[in-house]
Amino acid sequence: MKRITIISLLISIIVIPSCSFDESLESPTNNKAMRLVLSSDKNYTPHIVEDALAGDYTPYLKVLKKADFQVGISSHRDGARSSREKLAFYSGESPFKPATRATSQELPKLISSIDGIELNRKNLEAHIPTRNTTDSSLDVFGKTVSFKMRTSATTRTRSSDEESSDDVTEVFEMYIPQRISILAPAATNPEDNNPLCYFGDFVVRWNVDEQNCNGVLILVEWLGGMAFGGDIEETHVSRIAIVPDSGEATLDPCIFDDIPDSALCHLIVIRGVIENVQGEEYSYNLIGETHHMISFTLIREVEYL
Repeated sequence: MKRITIISLLISIIVIPSCSFDESLESPTNNKAMRLVLSSDKNYTPHIVEDALAGDYTPYLKVLKKADFQVGISSHRDGARSSREKLAFYSGESPFKPATRATSQELPKLISSIDGIELNRKNLEAHIPTRNTTDSSLDVFGKTVSFKMRTSATTRTRSSDEESSDDVTEVFEMYIPQRISILAPAATNPEDNNPLCYFGDFVVRWNVDEQNCNGVLILVEWLGGMAFGGDIEETHVSRIAIVPDSGEATLDPCIFDDIPDSALCHLIVIRGVIENVQGEEYSYNLIGETHHMISFTLIREVEYL
């Protein structure tokens, strides 16, 4: 699974043989045994689909606004069962620099921090969770934090903690949302790495952040892998929806269009805050983002016994 970021996500979005499967399982809603029937009524050939369902993505599209610098932090977890948090940070030139700055050489060096913790690889590694914990010690999620940026065109001989009259220091405050965690679909046993999910009644649940008014992004992605039958190479179906941060959403079945029975898919739930701020000399895109990814097997047809 490729690394998901808000930026890569928004940029990318703006054939199985007939068979049957007779394993029975319990329905979580009515406790009736049912049988999965896997069949193909379409000739699935290699294809690429990238789409966004209707909705107001404005709060997240702020990340595409032109700015000099991009600063922020990202938290992500992979897997249906408890997994350790992974952290990433943004601290440098924005990929969407203003047209007024012709070359990156015109921008000075950036040193940025969140609540006094400088954003660099050494500090990030120091806050990676240990083997026995799931959360890192970088406690900035679910809080209003202070971003401090210092720009300097100083020479390489001067250490990063030295300041001169040429340095420009700017401070902004922003709320970083709580770490997001998918509560359903969920793994029920150690062997259940890819929960079976029916496309017609696909409910996603997650922990609510009442201070987040930007909504939650839900991404369904299929890269051609199949639980039964041969994989379909050179295939990529990706659709995104935005929903209120209410803790639960029933997905529109159309989000699974072009994805067949028994497809091995990814579900990524993303919560983020982006602010475009203008300092005395430079502009910044501030980012606080958290996402959780699980894999699942898509089911299109069931028969109750």
